[in-house]
Amino acid sequence: TQVPAYAAYRHLAKDLSDPYAVLAQLPTVSKADYKRDLKNYVSGRYGDKQRLETFTGGSTSEPMKFYLHGGVTRTKEYAFIADFQARINKGPDDISLALRGRSVPTAAKGGPLWMYEPIKKWLICSSDHLERQYMPQYEDAMRQWKPTIISANPSGVYPLAKWFKANPNPELTDR
Repeated sequence: TQVPAYAAYRHLAKDLSDPYAVLAQLPTVSKADYKRDLKNYVSGRYGDKQRLETFTGGSTSEPMKFYLHGGVTRTKEYAFIADFQARINKGPDDISLALRGRSVPTAAKGGPLWMYEPIKKWLICSSDHLERQYMPQYEDAMRQWKPTIISANPSGVYPLAKWFKANPNPELTDR
C-alpha cells in the first residue's frame, strides 16, 4: 500500500478474502512502464539506504533494474531455497544447477559459462548465453559437476530443456 503507482488501489487491501478478484482490479504493467518510471513502483516505506539495487540477468536480452530490501530479501530467499531443498531430500553432496539470472564474469570474456559456488553447492551457469551454440558448454559443465537438482527461472531452463529434447543425453537427464 506504500507504492505510489498503486495509491489509487489502496482501498482494495482492506478485503483480501478473494485475492483473484483484487488482482483483476489492478492494472497490467509492462516492463516498459516499469522501466520508464521505476521510482513510482518503489515503496515509500523504506528509504534509499534500505534498498539494494540489482538487475535481472537479462535472459530475455533486456536486463532490468529493480530493488531488493537490503538485508532481508536475499536472506528470506536463501531460507526458502534451503527449506525447499530439505523437503525434496537434497543431500549434503548434491549439487544444484542454478540458472536464475546470474551473470558469470568469465562468460563475457570468452571463458567458462559457469562457476561453482562451493558453500551453497551451486553450479551457476550464465543466463546470458542460452543460445544453441553454447549448449555443449553447459553439457560439459553438467557432465563435470553432475548436478542432481535444477534451480531455474522458466526463461533459463526452457532453452536447456529444448536443447536436451533435440539432443538427448541420458547420462545427464535420466537422473
